[in-house]
Amino acid sequence: MSSVKILGAGISGLSAAINLAKKGYSVDVYDRARDSGQRFSGDFQGLENWSSDTDVIEELKRSNIRINFDCDPFSSMGVSDGTDYFDLESEKPIFYLVKRGTARESIDQGMKRQALEAGVRIHFDARESERKVDIVATGPNPKNILRSVDKGIIFSTRMKDTVVALVNDKMAYKGYSYLMVKSGYGCICTVVMDKTNLIGSCFDNTLQFFRSRFGVSISNAHTATGIIGFSLNHAFQEGNARYVGEAAGLQEILWGFGMRSAIGSGYLAARSIIENKDYQKLAAEKFANYMRASVVNRYIWEKAGEDDYSPAIKKLAKAKDIRRLMRQQYRFTAMHRMMFPVAYSKVRATYPTISRSF
Repeated sequence: MSSVKILGAGISGLSAAINLAKKGYSVDVYDRARDSGQRFSGDFQGLENWSSDTDVIEELKRSNIRINFDCDPFSSMGVSDGTDYFDLESEKPIFYLVKRGTARESIDQGMKRQALEAGVRIHFDARESERKVDIVATGPNPKNILRSVDKGIIFSTRMKDTVVALVNDKMAYKGYSYLMVKSGYGCICTVVMDKTNLIGSCFDNTLQFFRSRFGVSISNAHTATGIIGFSLNHAFQEGNARYVGEAAGLQEILWGFGMRSAIGSGYLAARSIIENKDYQKLAAEKFANYMRASVVNRYIWEKAGEDDYSPAIKKLAKAKDIRRLMRQQYRFTAMHRMMFPVAYSKVRATYPTISRSF
């Protein structure tokens, strides 16, 4: 039996581990943390459903991942610029709401259980060199960290199920804030790009907005924080080590979504071992244009926000199907190809950790 070593017991590493174990490989996973999902605080995140025509749940099934964790579809959401408010609708789910962290219902713990059931050996509180493993899934690489942070609170509430996105530079500089509530469990968070020193004031303004506009009841609150790791310098493989998820910089730069890419890259890394294929080529074919499109989208969004986000919000609101519109933004069309050189140059001037190798 062939043996494989994986560094990192997050969703990308576990995705690889599950697929390898199901094919009869002896798999050992090493992680410095005490448990899968420990870096998260129980916050909600969106498993995006717009970057591909294939529904993400079907994609997970094809990647041999079962839904044994909370995963709630949302086909509508609200969006505001701090003044106007619009409801966005879609025929299919825009995203699936999942919980991150060490709670049993989280995606992290669900995938850990699947890995253990498949026979994977997970070693927590353990260290291993990247040079001695086959797959590196260690999360954000310090070399790729953008000037981007998030701050939020997790809380109990009597509010009905709700998802609202907020774009306003006083509440989320060059980023966005959101309110998510599901079954009495809530999350309010602010994501700030570039000027990270504004995170405190932006979050305070966000919290005040959601409380005054929606009357959010908050109890048993605790804080949540995070960072974004992104790069176009995708050395997906160095020597024997295949890099997956945020360790490979797979986090799109417009809204910071990365779970779908994390799980997908873990699956591709496993496939490259099982089928003896070139992982660098597989990953570049799968993710390169998606990541390039996100750079162009970030450039367009920041240009739109130089004066006022209101016109951009109103354009979104006019869409009959918001998922379909967002899908178009990630196809890397002829327009994206034409704009990419300028967009890359302008975006890198603000976020210099972004580099490009292909």
